[in-house]
Amino acid sequence: MFALPLGYFLTKQHVGRREVIGSVVIILGLALFVYFGDPAGGNENASNSQWAITIALLSVLSVLLLVFGSGGLSMKAAVYGTVAGILFGLSSALTKPTLDYLHESVGTMLSHWECYALAVAGVLGFVLQQVSLGTGRLAPSVATVSVANPIVGILIGILLLDERLSRPGWHILLAVIGLGLALVGAVVISLARETTKDDEPAAAVLDESVATA
Repeated sequence: MFALPLGYFLTKQHVGRREVIGSVVIILGLALFVYFGDPAGGNENASNSQWAITIALLSVLSVLLLVFGSGGLSMKAAVYGTVAGILFGLSSALTKPTLDYLHESVGTMLSHWECYALAVAGVLGFVLQQVSLGTGRLAPSVATVSVANPIVGILIGILLLDERLSRPGWHILLAVIGLGLALVGAVVISLARETTKDDEPAAAVLDESVATA
């Protein structure tokens, strides 16, 4: 919601109905998940083999997105924002075992690989987010980060750390629907046209010339 007016006033981006609807859908979707999902419980850590498989899968997915996610500035912003969100989700999941080790002592934390993986994922995520924001397309950049981050963190929490969504079953259903809505909203914003306020007069002139011809 904050990215839309900033993009409009600072970089003269076009903010139309698609962008506004997409941002509202994202907020509603994430709100549904937070309110009805209320994830809790679980373990503080997973086995090294489970973490290795998870990190490998996320790394392959990130590389594929960066390699094949070509297109205009909006697509670049969305792809880099998605990868940044994936890394942020991974780092948020790694925070749980890292803090658990820190409760024992700083030396214990530094003797385990989780804290270093957390640092690497966080720094890489930050760098990629800056690349995404550097395109000037704030809406798809912020939207994809906002959705990919919690989705990855939630999946790792459920699949690796045995966290569970709150019962009854209809709470889980609404939480899943909320995540789906947030994903749809991000896709809607990412596929929005790439016009700016300065582009509109030129586009109008071009349309008029074609019509005259």
